[in-house]
Amino acid sequence: MVKINSHWRKAMFTFVLTVVAAGILLPLIRAKPEPVHEYFNGLNDWIRIAFVFFLSVISTGMLYKLLSPQIRHLSHCLEFPPTWLTALLGWIVAAVIDLFGGFDSDGYSASKWEWLGYGGGSLIIVSWYYGFWSDLSQWIRELKIKQNKEPQGVTLQDIESASWAEIETWLDSDAQAQYDFLGNQSVAHRVSLLVSDGTRSIGIVGPFGSGKSSIVKWVEDRLKRYEINGRQFFISYHSSWGFESSTSAIHDILSSAVSKVSAKVDTFQVDSLPESYRQMFSAGGNWVEAISNLVLKPPSVIDQFTRLSDLLKSIDGRLVIIVEDLDRNETRNFVIQEVLAFLERLKEHSNFSFILTGGLSHSERIDYAKLCDHIEYLATIHPHQSSALIEKVRQRCLDNAIFPHYRFDDRNSNFEWNPLSGMFMRDYDELSLPQAVAMLLSTPRSLRLALGHTFFAWKTLYGEIYFYHLLSINILRFGAPECFEFLLRRWDRLNSPPNQNPSFGQERVERIRQSILNDWNSTIRNVEWNAAAALQVMEFILPASEYWLVDDSRTGHSQIGQQYISEERYWLRSINEAIEEGDVRDQEIIRDIQAWLDAPSMEAELVEKLTSSPRYSDVWENIASSFFANRRDDVLLLCEHTIRRILSDQGAFANHDSQGFIHTWRFATSRITIQSDNRAWLEERITEAANISIEMVNGLWHYYGSPGNRSILESSDHESVRLHILDSLQTLLTDGSILADKLSPNSPTTLYDLVFGSGSENRRILVDVESWSWLGLPVLDALRNGNLTTAINFLYLLSTRQPGTEQAIINTEVLDSFFGGNALETIEIIGSMIDQLPDFDQEHATNVIGAAYEHLTG
Repeated sequence: MVKINSHWRKAMFTFVLTVVAAGILLPLIRAKPEPVHEYFNGLNDWIRIAFVFFLSVISTGMLYKLLSPQIRHLSHCLEFPPTWLTALLGWIVAAVIDLFGGFDSDGYSASKWEWLGYGGGSLIIVSWYYGFWSDLSQWIRELKIKQNKEPQGVTLQDIESASWAEIETWLDSDAQAQYDFLGNQSVAHRVSLLVSDGTRSIGIVGPFGSGKSSIVKWVEDRLKRYEINGRQFFISYHSSWGFESSTSAIHDILSSAVSKVSAKVDTFQVDSLPESYRQMFSAGGNWVEAISNLVLKPPSVIDQFTRLSDLLKSIDGRLVIIVEDLDRNETRNFVIQEVLAFLERLKEHSNFSFILTGGLSHSERIDYAKLCDHIEYLATIHPHQSSALIEKVRQRCLDNAIFPHYRFDDRNSNFEWNPLSGMFMRDYDELSLPQAVAMLLSTPRSLRLALGHTFFAWKTLYGEIYFYHLLSINILRFGAPECFEFLLRRWDRLNSPPNQNPSFGQERVERIRQSILNDWNSTIRNVEWNAAAALQVMEFILPASEYWLVDDSRTGHSQIGQQYISEERYWLRSINEAIEEGDVRDQEIIRDIQAWLDAPSMEAELVEKLTSSPRYSDVWENIASSFFANRRDDVLLLCEHTIRRILSDQGAFANHDSQGFIHTWRFATSRITIQSDNRAWLEERITEAANISIEMVNGLWHYYGSPGNRSILESSDHESVRLHILDSLQTLLTDGSILADKLSPNSPTTLYDLVFGSGSENRRILVDVESWSWLGLPVLDALRNGNLTTAINFLYLLSTRQPGTEQAIINTEVLDSFFGGNALETIEIIGSMIDQLPDFDQEHATNVIGAAYEHLTG
């Protein structure tokens, strides 16, 4: 009762002071300064009225800012009359007195319309600007609604029966207080009961992301929604993250606490005058500053909390201060012990409680046992929980009804991720993969982020990357961030074991390995996550890391399969969670392959893209093996369609460098067996090519048939195919125009390769000039017709080294056997065409012609 009387005395003092101040200021303002009044009296009425109204709004705004009225203050007006309310009543009384002429010695009194217009109008405008009227309507609604509903958090403890909608919402949610993963609602219930019973200090300890913020949010909701033991609670949340000093953090705690209480109770006497007003008065000079410091200087923080405590006692209220991130602030000027000492002082007040949260790794910086009356240690996620959620997400991602795609199976990985694998492999491995994952994703936050990123990235990447590799990258990204950064630095080495060729230099390899190992040891120093668990996940996605980081006697191995991040394109997809512009989607290629297998055609999308896009062909070659395994006929048919498409599109320009030729050849020679049936297939391709491009004939023989170059022929078939080339071309090339049509202007060595480039250096077939001498007649005919392509090919054919002899300027055997008595005519024709040849061929042609004349004239 004493405190109530004290509050009323202060209210009466404010009321009287307001009336007295009005009695002094109103007559003064109305009369002084006289020049100003004379000036404004000469203005138009509307200008004078507008100016007075403007001054009234400014004055009301300053008072509103100073007194900070809140409509909810009326809830406790009988116990604690708000300062702003008593000031308002004082002005109303002053207005009544003034209306009866009580304040002006000359008998002047303002009219009621002036008071209503200037005073009431400015009050309405300022109140609207600061949201007073919206607060009033909200307060009325709150009075009509009684909130008795028990606050609930959605639980995901029963993961097996949880609906996917619930899991997906959890994955996409940043709401702290919506999902209860570890049953922390019971912790919030205990803490709220402890606070309501008067416990003054409570600690909540757990790793980052374990749900501490959710718990304090649930505690706040419970204390707000219930009048536990008939007491009213004011919750002041405070994060120490980012403050440069502990002093600024303490002042923030005070301002936050006063702000929370002032939402329902007038705290003008606690908060005193704002610092901005004190500085405004102090600007008047040294003597004014001294007086303002004496009168207006705010009390100390502890004194203000004492005033706040007295205020709360008068309304039977309790202030609950929640302090988070205190242990995470490592700013140089931030002294944790100063904040802890301040919190210890707050325990002297019975109507204050604080909840302090912190991490396990930083607990040595805060003595919870000494500071807190009660401590809650939060649990971490069990492997069976994380495995169950991972399986839920995996099933969803690999559900073809939702994400239709072709999937490359890896049964071994499915076993490794099985929670039971740890039981079977515990005698062989220190940690199973599920155990390692549970250690890294030990909190709801890290688990949610890893699975959430994986699931939502899968919406873009489904079928474009191996699911478990994408998941593993996100496990490291959010469960072991320093390890993830290490991978970003070292992936180019960890993706494969070193070159075991002794010529590479084992000492150099060891220096590289030691550098990587030193980087790893530096990375894992003083980290919060388990290094062995992170290494286990790394070895799963990059098996070669075993060599670089564990033991150089274990050579590690490169992964063989599709869509693993040991390949750069999938590595980039996993870390960027996107497909780079210009990249080719695996599922596009898979659809093209399946469409071609269903209806093989030279016009199919697969063949068209193989012969037009190098990037497409590269990716196709990597992933096509699963579709063509043990399908020899289909492999050769695809090569046939590719060769035909190249010939159709490029004509005489078609050759082994044409897009698609090498990719399909390399794919075929690594997957089909050497057998006699291959001879007929190759001879058919040569026959088709001979009708269009001699350069393609050379390519087919060199890559598919030539001995020693991954040939698809049996040894006994090489000569037969070579004879087939000779017979086919001899039958076809009957004159110069036909020959010229089948020579590519881009290949000056086509005829030389046809005659002499017939095999490996140690085994050439049909390189005798006599076998090819029939070419002389169509070549001479083409030269007589002035064909430059034939002329250039002739020059290169004539000026080559003869096998087993020293370098000659010209091959006299070719000149004599091919052209015989027409040799001189041939040389003369070439001489007449020199000016038409490209500049870089003219000097060469001159030398050849000179040597030929010398040979022919003896």
